[in-house]
Amino acid sequence: MFQLRAVDQERLPPFKLAVNSRAVNLSATPDPNNPLIVQGDHTVLLEVDNPLYPCARDALVRFAELVKSPEHIHTYRLTPLSIWNACAIGETAETIADTLRRYSKYSIPQHIEASVSDFAGRYGCLQLIRHSSGLLLRARDLPLAEELSRRESLRPFLGERTAPLEFLVPDAERGRLKHALIKIGFPTEDLAGYLEGETFPFDFHLRTATLDGVPFSPRDYQWEAADLFHAGGESRGGSGVIVLPCGAGKTIIGAVCVSRLQSSTLILVTNVTAALQWKQELLDKTSIPAEAVGLYSGNTKEIRPVTIATYQVLTHRKRKDEAFTHFRIFDERNWGLIIYDEVHLLPAPVFQVTAALQARRRLGRTATLVREDDVFALIGPKNQVSGMFGSRQEEAQRLGRILRPKPGENQAHFYSIVSRDTVEQDFAMNRQLFLCEQGYEYRILPLERPEADLPEFE
Repeated sequence: MFQLRAVDQERLPPFKLAVNSRAVNLSATPDPNNPLIVQGDHTVLLEVDNPLYPCARDALVRFAELVKSPEHIHTYRLTPLSIWNACAIGETAETIADTLRRYSKYSIPQHIEASVSDFAGRYGCLQLIRHSSGLLLRARDLPLAEELSRRESLRPFLGERTAPLEFLVPDAERGRLKHALIKIGFPTEDLAGYLEGETFPFDFHLRTATLDGVPFSPRDYQWEAADLFHAGGESRGGSGVIVLPCGAGKTIIGAVCVSRLQSSTLILVTNVTAALQWKQELLDKTSIPAEAVGLYSGNTKEIRPVTIATYQVLTHRKRKDEAFTHFRIFDERNWGLIIYDEVHLLPAPVFQVTAALQARRRLGRTATLVREDDVFALIGPKNQVSGMFGSRQEEAQRLGRILRPKPGENQAHFYSIVSRDTVEQDFAMNRQLFLCEQGYEYRILPLERPEADLPEFE
Protein backbone atom coordinates (compact mmCIF):
# COMPACT_ATOMS: atom_id res chain seq x y z
CA MET A 1 0.00 0.00 0.00
CA PHE A 2 1.40 3.39 -1.03
CA GLN A 3 1.04 6.59 0.91
CA LEU A 4 1.85 9.54 -1.34
CA ARG A 5 2.40 12.86 0.33
CA ALA A 6 1.17 15.78 -1.76
CA VAL A 7 2.98 19.10 -1.74
CA ASP A 8 1.33 22.06 -0.04
CA GLN A 9 1.45 25.14 -2.24
CA GLU A 10 1.65 27.44 0.77
CA ARG A 11 4.85 25.71 1.89
CA LEU A 12 6.66 25.94 -1.41
CA PRO A 13 9.81 28.06 -1.17
CA PRO A 14 9.75 31.33 -3.08
CA PHE A 15 11.05 31.12 -6.64
CA LYS A 16 13.05 33.82 -8.34
CA LEU A 17 12.67 33.79 -12.11
CA ALA A 18 14.70 36.87 -12.85
CA VAL A 19 18.23 36.30 -14.06
CA ASN A 20 20.80 36.50 -11.31
CA SER A 21 22.54 39.82 -11.63
CA ARG A 22 25.49 39.09 -9.37
CA ALA A 23 28.96 39.52 -10.87
CA VAL A 24 30.62 36.49 -12.43
CA ASN A 25 33.12 34.96 -10.02
CA LEU A 26 35.74 33.39 -12.25
CA SER A 27 38.00 32.79 -9.26
CA ALA A 28 35.56 30.43 -7.51
CA THR A 29 37.44 27.33 -6.37
CA PRO A 30 36.10 23.86 -5.52
CA ASP A 31 35.04 23.36 -1.92
CA PRO A 32 34.29 19.90 -0.45
CA ASN A 33 31.54 21.51 1.61
CA ASN A 34 29.64 22.52 -1.53
CA PRO A 35 26.56 20.56 -2.66
CA LEU A 36 27.28 19.96 -6.40
CA ILE A 37 29.21 17.29 -8.26
CA VAL A 38 29.55 17.99 -11.98
CA GLN A 39 30.28 14.77 -13.87
CA GLY A 40 31.85 14.15 -17.25
CA ASP A 41 28.66 12.66 -18.73
CA HIS A 42 26.90 16.06 -18.44
CA THR A 43 25.00 15.07 -15.30
CA VAL A 44 25.08 17.16 -12.13
CA LEU A 45 24.49 15.64 -8.68
CA LEU A 46 22.96 17.86 -6.00
CA GLU A 47 23.27 16.93 -2.33
CA VAL A 48 19.97 17.62 -0.54
CA ASP A 49 21.30 17.54 3.05
CA ASN A 50 23.54 20.54 2.53
CA PRO A 51 23.05 24.08 3.85
CA LEU A 52 23.61 25.46 0.34
CA TYR A 53 21.06 23.14 -1.26
CA PRO A 54 18.23 25.71 -1.67
CA CYS A 55 20.50 28.28 -3.30
CA ALA A 56 22.18 25.72 -5.55
CA ARG A 57 18.83 24.21 -6.58
CA ASP A 58 17.32 27.57 -7.51
CA ALA A 59 20.43 28.47 -9.53
CA LEU A 60 20.73 25.07 -11.22
CA VAL A 61 17.11 24.85 -12.39
CA ARG A 62 17.66 27.81 -14.73
CA PHE A 63 19.92 25.84 -17.06
CA ALA A 64 19.73 22.11 -16.21
CA GLU A 65 16.97 19.51 -16.54
CA LEU A 66 15.91 17.56 -13.48
CA VAL A 67 16.23 13.80 -14.14
CA LYS A 68 15.32 12.33 -10.76
CA SER A 69 15.01 13.52 -7.19
CA PRO A 70 15.14 10.79 -4.54
CA GLU A 71 15.54 11.82 -0.93
CA HIS A 72 19.30 12.44 -0.66
CA ILE A 73 20.83 13.11 -4.10
CA HIS A 74 19.06 14.84 -7.01
CA THR A 75 20.30 14.32 -10.57
CA TYR A 76 20.23 17.02 -13.25
CA ARG A 77 21.46 16.95 -16.84
CA LEU A 78 23.00 19.66 -19.01
CA THR A 79 21.54 19.51 -22.54
CA PRO A 80 21.60 21.83 -25.55
CA LEU A 81 17.93 22.65 -25.02
CA SER A 82 18.37 23.37 -21.32
CA ILE A 83 21.22 25.77 -22.13
CA TRP A 84 19.28 27.43 -24.96
CA ASN A 85 16.28 27.96 -22.68
CA ALA A 86 18.61 29.56 -20.15
CA CYS A 87 20.10 31.85 -22.80
CA ALA A 88 16.60 32.90 -23.82
CA ILE A 89 16.08 34.44 -20.35
CA GLY A 90 19.47 36.12 -20.28
CA GLU A 91 21.95 33.53 -19.03
CA THR A 92 25.37 33.22 -20.71
CA ALA A 93 28.06 30.57 -20.85
CA GLU A 94 30.02 32.58 -18.28
CA THR A 95 27.20 32.86 -15.73
CA ILE A 96 26.35 29.16 -16.13
CA ALA A 97 29.97 28.10 -15.64
CA ASP A 98 30.28 30.47 -12.70
CA THR A 99 27.26 28.88 -11.00
CA LEU A 100 28.72 25.41 -11.45
CA ARG A 101 32.09 26.51 -10.04
CA ARG A 102 30.50 28.40 -7.16
CA TYR A 103 28.64 25.34 -5.84
CA SER A 104 30.87 22.45 -6.96
CA LYS A 105 32.77 20.15 -4.60
CA TYR A 106 35.36 19.31 -7.26
CA SER A 107 36.87 20.88 -10.35
CA ILE A 108 34.57 21.10 -13.36
CA PRO A 109 35.68 18.74 -16.19
CA GLN A 110 37.21 20.87 -18.90
CA HIS A 111 35.09 19.36 -21.66
CA ILE A 112 31.91 20.24 -19.73
CA GLU A 113 32.83 23.91 -19.71
CA ALA A 114 33.64 23.61 -23.42
CA SER A 115 30.23 21.99 -24.09
CA VAL A 116 28.39 24.70 -22.16
CA SER A 117 30.29 27.35 -24.12
CA ASP A 118 29.46 25.63 -27.41
CA PHE A 119 25.76 25.17 -26.60
CA ALA A 120 25.38 28.75 -25.38
CA GLY A 121 27.37 30.09 -28.32
CA ARG A 122 24.87 28.65 -30.77
CA TYR A 123 22.02 30.65 -29.28
CA GLY A 124 21.85 34.03 -30.98
CA CYS A 125 24.24 33.18 -33.80
CA LEU A 126 21.16 33.28 -36.03
CA GLN A 127 18.57 36.03 -35.73
CA LEU A 128 15.28 36.69 -37.47
CA ILE A 129 14.77 40.44 -37.86
CA ARG A 130 12.26 42.71 -39.56
CA HIS A 131 13.71 44.96 -42.28
CA SER A 132 12.24 47.32 -44.84
CA SER A 133 12.90 44.64 -47.43
CA GLY A 134 11.01 42.03 -45.40
CA LEU A 135 11.84 39.26 -42.96
CA LEU A 136 15.58 38.54 -42.78
CA LEU A 137 17.64 35.70 -41.34
CA ARG A 138 21.01 37.09 -40.25
CA ALA A 139 24.01 34.87 -39.48
CA ARG A 140 26.75 35.86 -37.05
CA ASP A 141 29.62 35.03 -39.40
CA LEU A 142 30.37 34.04 -42.99
CA PRO A 143 31.20 30.33 -42.41
CA LEU A 144 27.79 29.82 -40.79
CA ALA A 145 26.03 31.69 -43.61
CA GLU A 146 27.83 29.51 -46.15
CA GLU A 147 26.77 26.36 -44.29
CA LEU A 148 23.14 27.48 -44.30
CA SER A 149 23.22 28.21 -48.02
CA ARG A 150 24.37 24.65 -48.70
CA ARG A 151 21.87 22.86 -46.47
CA GLU A 152 19.28 21.04 -48.58
CA SER A 153 16.83 20.92 -45.69
CA LEU A 154 16.77 24.75 -45.49
CA ARG A 155 16.34 25.61 -49.16
CA PRO A 156 12.52 25.47 -49.16
CA PHE A 157 12.44 28.17 -46.46
CA LEU A 158 15.22 30.54 -47.54
CA GLY A 159 14.75 33.18 -50.20
CA GLU A 160 17.27 35.43 -51.89
CA ARG A 161 20.65 36.00 -50.26
CA THR A 162 20.58 39.80 -50.01
CA ALA A 163 23.97 40.18 -48.27
CA PRO A 164 26.86 37.89 -47.30
CA LEU A 165 25.25 37.25 -43.90
CA GLU A 166 21.55 37.74 -44.72
CA PHE A 167 18.76 35.77 -46.38
CA LEU A 168 15.22 36.84 -47.18
CA VAL A 169 12.60 34.63 -45.53
CA PRO A 170 8.96 34.43 -46.69
CA ASP A 171 6.71 35.38 -43.77
CA ALA A 172 4.76 32.15 -44.16
CA GLU A 173 7.97 30.14 -43.62
CA ARG A 174 9.04 31.85 -40.40
CA GLY A 175 8.03 28.96 -38.14
CA ARG A 176 9.09 26.15 -40.47
CA LEU A 177 12.53 27.71 -40.87
CA LYS A 178 13.02 27.93 -37.09
CA HIS A 179 11.91 24.32 -36.75
CA ALA A 180 14.32 23.17 -39.46
CA LEU A 181 17.20 25.14 -37.94
CA ILE A 182 16.78 23.69 -34.45
CA LYS A 183 16.82 20.21 -35.95
CA ILE A 184 20.38 20.85 -37.16
CA GLY A 185 21.46 22.36 -33.85
CA PHE A 186 20.98 26.09 -34.43
CA PRO A 187 18.26 27.76 -32.34
CA THR A 188 17.08 31.02 -33.86
CA GLU A 189 16.60 34.17 -31.84
CA ASP A 190 13.37 35.58 -33.24
CA LEU A 191 13.41 39.38 -33.00
CA ALA A 192 11.01 40.03 -35.89
CA GLY A 193 8.23 41.21 -33.60
CA TYR A 194 4.49 40.52 -33.56
CA LEU A 195 1.17 41.90 -34.74
CA GLU A 196 -0.45 43.94 -32.00
CA GLY A 197 -3.86 42.40 -32.52
CA GLU A 198 -7.30 43.92 -32.03
CA THR A 199 -7.49 46.09 -28.92
CA PHE A 200 -10.17 45.24 -26.36
CA PRO A 201 -13.19 47.59 -26.48
CA PHE A 202 -13.29 47.40 -22.67
CA ASP A 203 -10.84 47.69 -19.78
CA PHE A 204 -9.42 44.27 -18.91
CA HIS A 205 -7.84 44.16 -15.46
CA LEU A 206 -7.45 41.75 -12.55
CA ARG A 207 -9.92 41.98 -9.70
CA THR A 208 -8.77 42.64 -6.14
CA ALA A 209 -11.48 40.26 -4.92
CA THR A 210 -13.32 37.36 -6.54
CA LEU A 211 -17.05 37.43 -7.24
CA ASP A 212 -17.56 35.79 -3.85
CA GLY A 213 -15.69 38.61 -2.13
CA VAL A 214 -12.51 36.64 -1.40
CA PRO A 215 -9.37 38.84 -1.64
CA PHE A 216 -7.36 37.98 -4.74
CA SER A 217 -3.91 38.82 -6.01
CA PRO A 218 -1.50 36.78 -8.15
CA ARG A 219 1.49 35.32 -6.35
CA ASP A 220 4.97 36.74 -6.91
CA TYR A 221 6.08 33.90 -9.18
CA GLN A 222 2.94 34.36 -11.29
CA TRP A 223 3.70 38.05 -11.78
CA GLU A 224 7.32 37.25 -12.63
CA ALA A 225 6.38 34.54 -15.12
CA ALA A 226 4.01 36.93 -16.91
CA ASP A 227 6.62 39.70 -16.88
CA LEU A 228 9.25 37.43 -18.41
CA PHE A 229 6.83 36.42 -21.14
CA HIS A 230 5.72 39.97 -21.90
CA ALA A 231 9.25 41.46 -21.62
CA GLY A 232 7.84 44.97 -21.56
CA GLY A 233 6.30 44.46 -25.01
CA GLU A 234 9.71 44.12 -26.68
CA SER A 235 10.36 41.72 -29.57
CA ARG A 236 12.52 39.48 -27.39
CA GLY A 237 9.37 38.57 -25.44
CA GLY A 238 5.95 37.50 -26.59
CA SER A 239 6.52 33.76 -27.03
CA GLY A 240 7.30 31.06 -24.51
CA VAL A 241 6.12 28.13 -22.43
CA ILE A 242 5.31 28.28 -18.72
CA VAL A 243 6.07 25.01 -16.91
CA LEU A 244 4.41 24.78 -13.50
CA PRO A 245 3.08 21.96 -11.31
CA CYS A 246 -0.63 21.16 -11.39
CA GLY A 247 -2.60 23.53 -9.21
CA ALA A 248 0.06 26.26 -9.23
CA GLY A 249 -2.07 28.79 -11.10
CA LYS A 250 -1.10 28.63 -14.77
CA THR A 251 -4.53 30.04 -15.69
CA ILE A 252 -3.87 33.11 -13.54
CA ILE A 253 -0.57 33.67 -15.35
CA GLY A 254 -2.48 33.55 -18.62
CA ALA A 255 -4.92 36.16 -17.32
CA VAL A 256 -2.03 38.42 -16.26
CA CYS A 257 -0.52 38.12 -19.76
CA VAL A 258 -3.86 39.07 -21.32
CA SER A 259 -4.04 42.12 -19.04
CA ARG A 260 -0.54 43.14 -20.18
CA LEU A 261 -1.49 43.00 -23.88
CA GLN A 262 -5.14 44.21 -23.78
CA SER A 263 -5.88 42.58 -27.13
CA SER A 264 -8.03 39.82 -28.59
CA THR A 265 -7.01 36.42 -27.27
CA LEU A 266 -7.58 32.89 -28.57
CA ILE A 267 -7.27 30.19 -25.90
CA LEU A 268 -6.89 26.57 -27.08
CA VAL A 269 -7.76 23.89 -24.52
CA THR A 270 -8.00 20.11 -24.37
CA ASN A 271 -11.74 19.67 -23.80
CA VAL A 272 -15.04 21.40 -23.00
CA THR A 273 -14.53 21.01 -19.25
CA ALA A 274 -11.25 22.90 -19.45
CA ALA A 275 -12.93 25.58 -21.60
CA LEU A 276 -15.65 26.11 -19.00
CA GLN A 277 -13.03 26.26 -16.22
CA TRP A 278 -11.12 28.93 -18.15
CA LYS A 279 -14.29 30.97 -18.62
CA GLN A 280 -15.18 30.65 -14.94
CA GLU A 281 -11.69 31.78 -13.85
CA LEU A 282 -11.70 34.77 -16.20
CA LEU A 283 -15.12 35.95 -15.04
CA ASP A 284 -14.26 35.34 -11.38
CA LYS A 285 -10.86 37.03 -11.32
CA THR A 286 -10.91 39.66 -14.08
CA SER A 287 -13.12 42.52 -15.18
CA ILE A 288 -14.00 40.98 -18.55
CA PRO A 289 -17.74 41.16 -19.36
CA ALA A 290 -19.45 37.79 -19.71
CA GLU A 291 -20.57 38.60 -23.26
CA ALA A 292 -16.90 39.16 -24.28
CA VAL A 293 -15.96 35.50 -23.63
CA GLY A 294 -16.90 33.04 -26.36
CA LEU A 295 -16.82 29.24 -26.45
CA TYR A 296 -15.93 27.43 -29.66
CA SER A 297 -16.67 23.74 -29.26
CA GLY A 298 -18.84 21.01 -30.68
CA ASN A 299 -22.17 22.66 -29.82
CA THR A 300 -21.21 26.33 -29.65
CA LYS A 301 -19.34 28.42 -32.21
CA GLU A 302 -18.85 31.87 -30.65
CA ILE A 303 -16.11 34.26 -31.80
CA ARG A 304 -15.60 36.96 -29.16
CA PRO A 305 -12.71 39.20 -27.98
CA VAL A 306 -11.62 36.27 -25.81
CA THR A 307 -12.47 32.97 -27.50
CA ILE A 308 -11.87 29.56 -25.93
CA ALA A 309 -11.70 26.66 -28.40
CA THR A 310 -11.02 22.94 -27.95
CA TYR A 311 -8.32 21.02 -29.78
CA GLN A 312 -10.93 18.39 -30.62
CA VAL A 313 -13.17 20.71 -32.62
CA LEU A 314 -10.20 22.33 -34.38
CA THR A 315 -8.95 18.97 -35.67
CA HIS A 316 -12.39 17.65 -36.64
CA ARG A 317 -13.03 16.75 -40.28
CA LYS A 318 -15.42 14.35 -41.92
CA ARG A 319 -12.80 12.57 -44.01
CA LYS A 320 -9.04 12.27 -43.77
CA ASP A 321 -8.55 13.83 -47.21
CA GLU A 322 -10.55 16.95 -46.28
CA ALA A 323 -9.19 20.21 -44.92
CA PHE A 324 -9.59 21.18 -41.27
CA THR A 325 -12.52 23.55 -41.74
CA HIS A 326 -12.39 24.93 -38.20
CA PHE A 327 -8.85 26.22 -38.72
CA ARG A 328 -10.57 29.31 -40.08
CA ILE A 329 -10.85 30.42 -36.45
CA PHE A 330 -7.21 31.55 -36.64
CA ASP A 331 -8.24 34.13 -39.26
CA GLU A 332 -11.64 35.07 -37.81
CA ARG A 333 -10.11 37.83 -35.72
CA ASN A 334 -6.88 39.80 -35.47
CA TRP A 335 -5.61 37.86 -32.46
CA GLY A 336 -2.99 39.57 -30.32
CA LEU A 337 -2.29 36.44 -28.25
CA ILE A 338 -2.80 32.70 -28.66
CA ILE A 339 -2.63 30.59 -25.49
CA TYR A 340 -1.99 26.85 -25.82
CA ASP A 341 -3.30 25.06 -22.74
CA GLU A 342 -1.56 21.74 -21.92
CA VAL A 343 0.83 22.37 -24.79
CA HIS A 344 2.33 18.87 -24.46
CA LEU A 345 -1.01 17.53 -25.77
CA LEU A 346 -1.03 19.81 -28.82
CA PRO A 347 -2.29 17.77 -31.81
CA ALA A 348 0.08 17.50 -34.76
CA PRO A 349 -2.21 19.47 -37.14
CA VAL A 350 -2.34 22.39 -34.68
CA PHE A 351 1.45 22.24 -34.39
CA GLN A 352 1.61 22.54 -38.18
CA VAL A 353 -0.70 25.53 -38.37
CA THR A 354 1.25 27.17 -35.52
CA ALA A 355 4.25 27.31 -37.85
CA ALA A 356 2.28 29.86 -39.88
CA LEU A 357 1.27 31.92 -36.80
CA GLN A 358 4.68 33.21 -35.81
CA ALA A 359 3.55 36.83 -36.13
CA ARG A 360 1.14 36.27 -33.21
CA ARG A 361 2.25 36.25 -29.60
CA ARG A 362 2.12 32.68 -28.28
CA LEU A 363 1.99 31.37 -24.73
CA GLY A 364 2.15 27.65 -23.92
CA ARG A 365 1.20 26.22 -20.51
CA THR A 366 1.96 22.76 -19.21
CA ALA A 367 3.06 20.76 -16.19
CA THR A 368 4.71 18.10 -18.37
CA LEU A 369 6.79 19.46 -21.24
CA VAL A 370 7.58 16.95 -23.98
CA ARG A 371 8.60 17.43 -27.64
CA GLU A 372 10.77 20.26 -26.30
CA ASP A 373 12.59 20.95 -29.58
CA ASP A 374 9.29 21.37 -31.46
CA VAL A 375 7.83 23.53 -28.69
CA PHE A 376 11.00 25.65 -28.48
CA ALA A 377 10.92 26.36 -32.22
CA LEU A 378 7.19 26.94 -32.76
CA ILE A 379 5.81 28.15 -29.40
CA GLY A 380 8.87 29.61 -27.69
CA PRO A 381 11.50 28.99 -24.99
CA LYS A 382 10.63 27.51 -21.59
CA ASN A 383 10.28 29.39 -18.43
CA GLN A 384 10.15 26.68 -15.77
CA VAL A 385 9.45 28.04 -12.32
CA SER A 386 10.28 24.87 -10.41
CA GLY A 387 12.67 22.06 -11.26
CA MET A 388 11.12 19.74 -8.73
CA PHE A 389 7.80 19.05 -7.00
CA GLY A 390 6.81 16.72 -9.85
CA SER A 391 6.18 19.54 -12.30
CA ARG A 392 7.55 17.52 -15.23
CA GLN A 393 6.16 14.12 -14.32
CA GLU A 394 2.81 13.22 -15.84
CA GLU A 395 2.49 10.03 -13.82
CA ALA A 396 3.11 11.90 -10.60
CA GLN A 397 0.30 14.27 -11.55
CA ARG A 398 -2.08 11.35 -11.78
CA LEU A 399 -1.07 10.32 -8.28
CA GLY A 400 -1.53 13.71 -6.69
CA ARG A 401 -1.37 17.45 -7.11
CA ILE A 402 -0.34 20.53 -5.22
CA LEU A 403 -2.95 21.36 -2.62
CA ARG A 404 -4.58 24.74 -2.95
CA PRO A 405 -4.52 26.75 0.29
CA LYS A 406 -7.32 25.84 2.68
CA PRO A 407 -7.94 26.48 6.36
CA GLY A 408 -6.40 23.85 8.63
CA GLU A 409 -3.93 21.12 7.72
CA ASN A 410 -3.10 20.85 4.00
CA GLN A 411 -2.20 17.18 3.92
CA ALA A 412 -3.43 14.47 1.56
CA HIS A 413 -2.76 10.74 1.39
CA PHE A 414 -3.12 8.49 -1.65
CA TYR A 415 -3.33 4.73 -1.30
CA SER A 416 -2.80 1.83 -3.68
CA ILE A 417 -3.69 -1.73 -2.62
CA VAL A 418 -1.30 -4.45 -3.82
CA SER A 419 -2.02 -8.15 -3.59
CA ARG A 420 0.92 -10.19 -2.35
CA ASP A 421 2.45 -12.82 -4.70
CA THR A 422 0.68 -11.50 -7.80
CA VAL A 423 1.77 -9.54 -10.86
CA GLU A 424 0.53 -6.46 -8.99
CA GLN A 425 3.60 -6.78 -6.78
CA ASP A 426 5.90 -6.51 -9.81
CA PHE A 427 4.08 -3.42 -11.04
CA ALA A 428 4.23 -2.00 -7.52
CA MET A 429 8.02 -2.33 -7.48
CA ASN A 430 8.23 -0.18 -10.61
CA ARG A 431 5.90 2.38 -9.04
CA GLN A 432 7.98 2.47 -5.87
CA LEU A 433 11.13 3.10 -7.92
CA PHE A 434 9.41 5.92 -9.77
CA LEU A 435 8.18 7.51 -6.56
CA CYS A 436 11.65 7.35 -5.01
CA GLU A 437 13.29 8.90 -8.08
CA GLN A 438 10.80 11.76 -8.13
CA GLY A 439 11.14 12.61 -4.44
CA TYR A 440 7.82 11.27 -3.18
CA GLU A 441 7.55 9.63 0.20
CA TYR A 442 5.72 6.31 0.46
CA ARG A 443 5.21 3.66 3.10
CA ILE A 444 4.36 -0.03 2.78
CA LEU A 445 1.65 -0.97 5.25
CA PRO A 446 0.88 -4.69 5.71
CA LEU A 447 -2.84 -5.38 5.60
CA GLU A 448 -3.59 -8.34 7.83
CA ARG A 449 -7.29 -9.11 8.27
CA PRO A 450 -8.66 -12.17 10.07
CA GLU A 451 -10.72 -14.45 7.92
CA ALA A 452 -13.77 -13.73 10.05
CA ASP A 453 -13.63 -10.05 9.12
CA LEU A 454 -13.85 -10.72 5.39
CA PRO A 455 -17.28 -10.23 3.80
CA GLU A 456 -19.10 -13.27 2.49
CA PHE A 457 -19.76 -13.51 -1.24
CA GLU A 458 -22.36 -15.74 -2.87
